Amino acid sequence: MSGAVYLGGGGSASDEAAVWDEMLDGVRSLLYWPVALSGTMLTGAEQWLRAGLAGRPTITVTTWMDLSEHAGDPLSAFDLIFVGGGNTFDLHHRLSTAGLESSLRSFLGNGGRYYGGSAGAVLAGRSIGIAAGIDDDRIGAADHSALGLIGADLLPHYSPDWLGHARDWSVRHPDRLLIGIPEAGGIGCVMEDPTERVRAIGPDPVRLFRRGEMIGEVAAGEDFALTVQ
Repeated sequence: MSGAVYLGGGGSASDEAAVWDEMLDGVRSLLYWPVALSGTMLTGAEQWLRAGLAGRPTITVTTWMDLSEHAGDPLSAFDLIFVGGGNTFDLHHRLSTAGLESSLRSFLGNGGRYYGGSAGAVLAGRSIGIAAGIDDDRIGAADHSALGLIGADLLPHYSPDWLGHARDWSVRHPDRLLIGIPEAGGIGCVMEDPTERVRAIGPDPVRLFRRGEMIGEVAAGEDFALTVQ
């Protein structure tokens, strides 16, 4: 049994309704990691999530406000790990410090689901370095290796305003595919072979970049290979 990964562009729950509909299908227990946030956004995060879930079948929501308090805690009681937006570098540091990467991989290997929106989407790719200049790298970590749940780099909130950033990153990393995910869009894949096929969920298309060029636009319901040249 293999899990699934869903990544959203970082828009509202209504923007990402198609992604949420799919990722929440059959989910009864959700674990929320809002730790990329700080201040009042962090304290109000669970209320925001519950508002987004309103009108859907009842889902039990558990929120871990500090991952370091849960190092070694099992994830098997949950159907979905929900990792939202905020500062990508803070998120990466807190997850690494808590040592939860191996637990998350085991969770997915046993059929669990991962949702990443905005910072949570970047974290699922190959490198968090793409967030440099967008998020404040207060930690100054030398290692920007992300989780690699999907074998590509992810640029959420994608719009034509980010075309220059996408091209620059893909020129500097010519061996990688970059996926631009708009706020009203998302992608999904089954973890059996996440290096092969990824599906655009929509409604808006995702954009693919390689070596400084936009090489594709993938509409809702279509899939694509991460090995595309």
